[in-house]
Amino acid sequence: MPPIWGGQWCLQRNFTLPTSSIALQAARALQTDRTLRAAHADHWPELALSEVANQVEGVRCRQHANPLRKELQVQLPPQDWAEKYADPVRPLIVDIGCGPGRFLLALSHRYQGHNMLGLDIREKLIERANGWTAGLSLHSSVHFMMANATISLGSMLSTYPGPLSLVTVQFPDPHFKTKHKKRRVIQPQVVTDLAKLMPPGGRVFLQSDVKEAATAMYHEFQEHGSAAFHPDTGGGLLSGVDLLSATSSVADGSSAGGAHLESGIPTCDKPEVSLRPHAEQGNGHPESISHDSSMLGQADAATATAAAARRSANPESDVSSSSEQGWPPDIQWLPVNPLGVPTEREVHTHKHGGNVYRALLVRR
Repeated sequence: MPPIWGGQWCLQRNFTLPTSSIALQAARALQTDRTLRAAHADHWPELALSEVANQVEGVRCRQHANPLRKELQVQLPPQDWAEKYADPVRPLIVDIGCGPGRFLLALSHRYQGHNMLGLDIREKLIERANGWTAGLSLHSSVHFMMANATISLGSMLSTYPGPLSLVTVQFPDPHFKTKHKKRRVIQPQVVTDLAKLMPPGGRVFLQSDVKEAATAMYHEFQEHGSAAFHPDTGGGLLSGVDLLSATSSVADGSSAGGAHLESGIPTCDKPEVSLRPHAEQGNGHPESISHDSSMLGQADAATATAAAARRSANPESDVSSSSEQGWPPDIQWLPVNPLGVPTEREVHTHKHGGNVYRALLVRR
C-alpha cells in the first residue's frame, strides 16, 4: 500500500492529509517559489518579473502534457497578425514549447526589432505569460498562444506578412518509449512547414539536455530537410543584426513570393490569404489557401530514404550521404548557446553539472 502521506494517492482516494502535513507542504512550496524567483531574477535581471509577478496570478499545472489530446489535434486557422502585433511585418522569432515564457521575454530585449511568438499546449502557462507581457509593456511585440505546433505551425504562420527569422525548440519532452515517439515536437510535417515558410538565412535552433532527444530532432531535419537546411557549426553568438541581415532580402520583397533555389526547392512561397472578417467572406471561414503542396522535392525524398536505411543500421551516427548536402559526417554539437539567452532548464542543467546538446540549422 502506498504511504499515507503520498499527496496524489490521498487525493485520488478522498483521504485528507493531516493539517500539519498540509502546512509543511505549503511552506516548502512557498520557499521553492521564492528560490526560483530569486534565481530567475539573477539570470534575467532585465525582466524585473518580481514586481509583475505580484500582479499576475500564479498557476499550477502538470509539467508534462499529452500533445495527442483530441482538442490539440484541431488545426488552428490562419491568424490576423495585425491584431497581435503593432508592426506585423517585423521579422518573427517563434519559440515552440515556450513553457513559462521567461526565455522569450528576455530574448525580446536582445533581439529588438523582431516580433516574438511563444507556442505551448498548456493553457495556464500561456495565460500567465501574456499577463507578464502586458505587465512589462511588451504586448506590442511579444505574444503567446496555446497551439500544438506539430499540427498547426504551417496553417498559423501562412499569413504572417514578415519573414520567419528564427525558430527555437528547446528541451522538449524526450518521450523515450517507442510508442510515445509520435508525441515528439519535431515531426516530418514540422520540418516541411519550416522549409516552406522560412526564407534563406532563417535559422532553427535545437537544444536538449537529453542526447537522444537532441539527436532525434537533428536527424528529423537531416532526413526530411537536408536539401533545405544545413548545420551552422561556427559556434559564435548571433546578434540581432545577424538575424535582420539574413532575412532583409525577404523583407524588401526581393526573395519572397516564389523564389527558388537551384535545387528546385521553394524558399519562401507564402500563400495569399484574405484577413477580412469572417462575416465578409460569406461562408464563415477564412478564404481558401492556394499554394504549392509539394513537399521538399524528389531529391530530398531520395536523401531521406537513404538516411533512414543508414540510421536503422547505425542510429547513433549521422548519415554520411548527407555530407553531399553540406551536413558533416558526425553531429557537431555547439559548445555555447548562440542566442546568448538561457532557458530555465538550461540554467538548471548547468547548475547541476549536466550537458546540453545544441545545433543551429540555416535555411539555404
